Amino acid sequence: MIIKPDTFISSNDVLESGTKLIKDVYPFWRYKEIICFAFDEGNTNQVFGFYTTEEKNEKFKKIIILKVFGDQTDVIIDRKFELEAMKKCSDLKLGAELYCQFGNGLLYEFFHGDILNDVTVRDPHIAYLIAKKIGELHALYPVDEKDFPELPTIYQRIHDWIENELHDLQYFELTNSRIGEMSVSYTSLRDEILFIKSNLNKTNIKSPMVFSHNDLVVKNIVYNKEMDKLDFIDLEYGGYHFSAYDVGNHFAELARNDPFAFPKEPEQKRFIRTYLTTFNSLRNLPAPTKNDIHKFYLEANKMTLVGHFFWGVWAVVQNQISTIDYSYKQFADEKLSEYFNRKTELMSLK
Repeated sequence: MIIKPDTFISSNDVLESGTKLIKDVYPFWRYKEIICFAFDEGNTNQVFGFYTTEEKNEKFKKIIILKVFGDQTDVIIDRKFELEAMKKCSDLKLGAELYCQFGNGLLYEFFHGDILNDVTVRDPHIAYLIAKKIGELHALYPVDEKDFPELPTIYQRIHDWIENELHDLQYFELTNSRIGEMSVSYTSLRDEILFIKSNLNKTNIKSPMVFSHNDLVVKNIVYNKEMDKLDFIDLEYGGYHFSAYDVGNHFAELARNDPFAFPKEPEQKRFIRTYLTTFNSLRNLPAPTKNDIHKFYLEANKMTLVGHFFWGVWAVVQNQISTIDYSYKQFADEKLSEYFNRKTELMSLK
């Protein structure tokens, strides 16, 4: 990987400055004509693809991804940890190859395939591949257990966002509440993260601490039908967490556009069986029992609350600092409302 800390790319001049950077990093590419296009899925950064018209294989042409970090995103993302995670996943063939780190972004490999959507993500075969891939990521990512924090890293991130960015928040209305009129403030958000730390910690959650992707939304999962291969992208929110979190947060994201689409217990347990079978096999552990699967099911469902709260607080912060055109306020309302809507139900699961 090439490091160019003094190179900064403006989103207003991506084609010229991006092409120059790629020529430095990838000199053996043919540059008769460079095409640049924008991806419109990002809500934190700006992401562009580059390819040359001299590529003969149209279907699998070489594309280089250029990601320009969003303004002030260092407030919400640990870029040093993101880079370390990308390197490790690249070495293990669990993530994209990293070509260059520059002053305000990264150049890396593009995965050919289709971004999943609300329909394809529920396909039984694709769901099987997702569960298997999460198990591989959790089991194979190299980390020394002494490096694991006492609490998941996103707990501290949430705490820091509330204390550093939302200290003056007095009122944020939740219009999607199904339990009566609700709003949040700095004080109520602080109380909730303390509740999470006290009730969803190593004493109460027994699934192991692992490196967790933390953002397995459909747009971060790519499926290549020709190769029957599935890849995860975008590791910027990755960190150490209980293994049940990635699974539970993924379940929550399946219902992102419709709370009533949350997977029922049989669908969840099929997914969890595949996940645990993969994870245990790679860690040389016994095959999961029905009891193992049920216990993990309970923890994954409780972890959905953490996902709702994490992304809700994230969106409140983004609503204050981001220059990207995205409905952060609406997203914050949806996620925090769902946290409170389901808190009593999910915390009482046994």
